[in-house]
Amino acid sequence: MSKSHASTRRRAGRLVVAAVAAGMTVGVVPAAHAAGQPDPAVAAALQRIADASGDINDCKLVYERDPALSAQIPCPWVNEGPDGPEVAIKTLNYNIRPDGTYENLDDLSMDSAETKAVISSWTSGGNTSMNDLVEVPEEVPAGAARVAPMAATGTWRLAKVTETNYSYLGNVIYRYVHYANFKYSGGKVTAWGARGDYLSNEASTVDDQGRIANTATKLSASTAYSYMKHKVALVAPLYGTYAINYPWVKIKMTGYGATSFSGAAL
Repeated sequence: MSKSHASTRRRAGRLVVAAVAAGMTVGVVPAAHAAGQPDPAVAAALQRIADASGDINDCKLVYERDPALSAQIPCPWVNEGPDGPEVAIKTLNYNIRPDGTYENLDDLSMDSAETKAVISSWTSGGNTSMNDLVEVPEEVPAGAARVAPMAATGTWRLAKVTETNYSYLGNVIYRYVHYANFKYSGGKVTAWGARGDYLSNEASTVDDQGRIANTATKLSASTAYSYMKHKVALVAPLYGTYAINYPWVKIKMTGYGATSFSGAAL
């Protein structure tokens, strides 16, 4: 699905949510259900939400029968919340001087301490272990010549991608973050720095079960990829584990410092 199509779908989803929220004082009053007992209608809706076999009306049903639970349940038909877009990418271009201090190439007014603090904040809380790293060969067109990189020189770039999972009402259920630190020089990605991923802003229904995939392109390479994937169980009160999500992000880097990405929050 194209980004423009996805954006249109997100806007439409938000309009539906707004209309429902504005009209909650009218309509059918849900049938009474015994306190402390699972509601079969909610359980069925959760299953349809989990496997995306239903539609936004299932999110509406949960909201009408259990508003507090609704705020904790992701809705795959609402991919944008009130605080921002579904995905975001940030990059920082910097050098490391021989004395170990940092030079920010994107904003030369920042001193090395500030740049180092930004890098630390972007990578804090993450699982930076590379023990499970699987390197994949560079994708080189047939007949293309390999150029030896200048390994001792180059510029570092840190790319951070955030995928956000929202509820029916726009609450953040969790944010999945993947970052990759890499060096580039002379048209080649020449080295990996810190790479990691983590969840933030988790709702009470989120059970982070950790990273399940970690691959990166074998360097040096004219184009390199860093890929990570997590496993997330969604556990609702009274209903137990009703869904498993696999958020992932794949960051693409070129030997000239350009970055892009693909990924999903669900």
